[in-house]
Amino acid sequence: LGTFITLRCDFDESQDYLARIDVSSASITCVGPIGVRDIWGLGFWAGVFYGFTSDGQLVSIDATTGRGTVLEASVGADAFWGAGVTPEAPLI
Repeated sequence: LGTFITLRCDFDESQDYLARIDVSSASITCVGPIGVRDIWGLGFWAGVFYGFTSDGQLVSIDATTGRGTVLEASVGADAFWGAGVTPEAPLI
Protein backbone atom coordinates (compact mmCIF):
# COMPACT_ATOMS: atom_id res chain seq x y z
CA LEU A 1 0.00 0.00 0.00
CA GLY A 2 2.81 2.41 0.76
CA THR A 3 3.57 5.12 3.28
CA PHE A 4 0.84 7.62 4.14
CA ILE A 5 0.51 10.73 6.32
CA THR A 6 -2.06 13.33 7.19
CA LEU A 7 -1.11 16.97 6.73
CA ARG A 8 -2.50 20.44 6.40
CA CYS A 9 -1.90 22.47 3.23
CA ASP A 10 -1.16 26.20 3.08
CA PHE A 11 -4.03 26.71 0.64
CA ASP A 12 -6.62 25.08 2.95
CA GLU A 13 -6.10 25.13 6.71
CA SER A 14 -9.73 24.20 7.42
CA GLN A 15 -9.04 20.45 7.17
CA ASP A 16 -6.33 17.81 6.97
CA TYR A 17 -5.41 15.89 3.81
CA LEU A 18 -4.38 12.28 3.28
CA ALA A 19 -1.10 12.06 1.34
CA ARG A 20 1.15 9.30 0.07
CA ILE A 21 4.94 9.47 0.44
CA ASP A 22 7.15 7.92 -2.22
CA VAL A 23 10.16 7.02 -0.09
CA SER A 24 12.38 6.32 -3.11
CA SER A 25 11.98 9.85 -4.52
CA ALA A 26 11.01 11.67 -1.29
CA SER A 27 7.94 13.09 -3.05
CA ILE A 28 4.50 13.60 -1.53
CA THR A 29 1.26 13.15 -3.48
CA CYS A 30 -1.99 14.46 -2.06
CA VAL A 31 -4.77 11.83 -2.10
CA GLY A 32 -7.54 14.17 -1.01
CA PRO A 33 -9.19 16.23 1.72
CA ILE A 34 -10.37 14.38 4.82
CA GLY A 35 -12.96 16.91 5.98
CA VAL A 36 -11.63 16.86 9.56
CA ARG A 37 -8.68 18.72 11.03
CA ASP A 38 -6.06 18.00 13.67
CA ILE A 39 -5.55 14.30 12.95
CA TRP A 40 -2.58 13.53 15.18
CA GLY A 41 -2.57 9.77 14.76
CA LEU A 42 -3.07 7.58 11.68
CA GLY A 43 -3.53 3.82 11.67
CA PHE A 44 -4.44 1.22 9.06
CA TRP A 45 -6.47 -1.92 9.71
CA ALA A 46 -8.21 -4.37 7.34
CA GLY A 47 -8.11 -2.02 4.35
CA VAL A 48 -9.21 1.15 6.14
CA PHE A 49 -7.26 4.13 7.48
CA TYR A 50 -8.30 5.42 10.88
CA GLY A 51 -7.51 8.93 12.05
CA PHE A 52 -7.40 10.02 15.66
CA THR A 53 -7.91 13.75 16.26
CA SER A 54 -6.67 16.09 18.95
CA ASP A 55 -10.32 16.41 20.07
CA GLY A 56 -10.67 12.65 20.62
CA GLN A 57 -12.56 11.85 17.41
CA LEU A 58 -12.22 8.51 15.62
CA VAL A 59 -12.40 8.97 11.83
CA SER A 60 -12.40 6.34 9.06
CA ILE A 61 -10.53 7.58 5.98
CA ASP A 62 -11.03 6.30 2.43
CA ALA A 63 -7.63 5.28 1.01
CA THR A 64 -8.66 6.20 -2.56
CA THR A 65 -10.27 9.62 -2.05
CA GLY A 66 -9.03 10.71 1.38
CA ARG A 67 -12.60 11.47 2.48
CA GLY A 68 -13.18 10.97 6.19
CA THR A 69 -16.21 9.83 8.16
CA VAL A 70 -16.43 10.55 11.88
CA LEU A 71 -17.19 7.22 13.58
CA GLU A 72 -17.09 8.54 17.14
CA ALA A 73 -17.23 12.21 18.09
CA SER A 74 -15.46 11.74 21.41
CA VAL A 75 -13.59 8.60 22.37
CA GLY A 76 -12.80 9.20 26.02
CA ALA A 77 -11.82 12.44 27.68
CA ASP A 78 -8.27 12.73 26.35
CA ALA A 79 -6.86 13.71 22.97
CA PHE A 80 -4.95 11.27 20.79
CA TRP A 81 -1.22 11.84 20.30
CA GLY A 82 -0.37 9.07 17.86
CA ALA A 83 -1.35 5.65 16.58
CA GLY A 84 0.34 2.35 16.01
CA VAL A 85 -0.55 -0.77 14.09
CA THR A 86 1.13 -4.06 13.29
CA PRO A 87 2.17 -4.88 9.72
CA GLU A 88 0.94 -8.43 10.29
CA ALA A 89 -2.71 -7.69 11.15
CA PRO A 90 -5.01 -10.46 9.91
CA LEU A 91 -8.02 -9.58 7.76
CA ILE A 92 -11.16 -10.66 9.57
